[in-house]
Amino acid sequence: MVEKTDWDRAREARPMCSLYKLSANLRHLLPEAVGPIVGWHGPDTVDLPKIRPTNIAPIVVARDDGLHVFQGRWGFPPLPSSGSKTPIINARNLDSRFWRPHLGQRALIPTTGFCEWDAAKQPWWFEKEDGGVFAFAGLYTHLPDEPLPRFVIVTTAAEPPVVDEHPKAMPRVLPFNEGGLKWCKVGTGPTEAIYLHKKSADGILTQHSLF
Repeated sequence: MVEKTDWDRAREARPMCSLYKLSANLRHLLPEAVGPIVGWHGPDTVDLPKIRPTNIAPIVVARDDGLHVFQGRWGFPPLPSSGSKTPIINARNLDSRFWRPHLGQRALIPTTGFCEWDAAKQPWWFEKEDGGVFAFAGLYTHLPDEPLPRFVIVTTAAEPPVVDEHPKAMPRVLPFNEGGLKWCKVGTGPTEAIYLHKKSADGILTQHSLF
């Protein structure tokens, strides 16, 4: 019997928002897109064609002294009561008691595309028409004895063009600019953050099939 790969298992499960990519010179792009970076922790250029849960990828965090770029690990630890070893990778209901305490730790997660599977288990990549960088809304946390922060991708109801292929949900997509940065700014309170989470991202993305 041929052992299944992570890609095979992902296709069978039709996971939600569990694969994305990022290829960009962030050191050049970030100051122009979102403003000066006061803390840089990671490589200048990133070429990550398949970012999966537990992988390490850049996140942008706003603190009192300005913007910081960190390397984070994708996935919060599972709840002890769940009995699961699978990390929590998405956050949907931000009004829940579980996510409310994390609304003060919001991040922008830069990306150049993400993958969703349709009912026929065909993967579809969604990205900007020009192939440029956009962002996911994210939450992060620091765990004791772990050098890197953990992050999750905030999800929402599926919108065009994602809804035609994967109607269940999609990442909360934000423009990678000052407007998108409002999601994680220090002065944005939890109520406004939830409002931003519910705003439409229609018009940012195009799609193409991966064969």
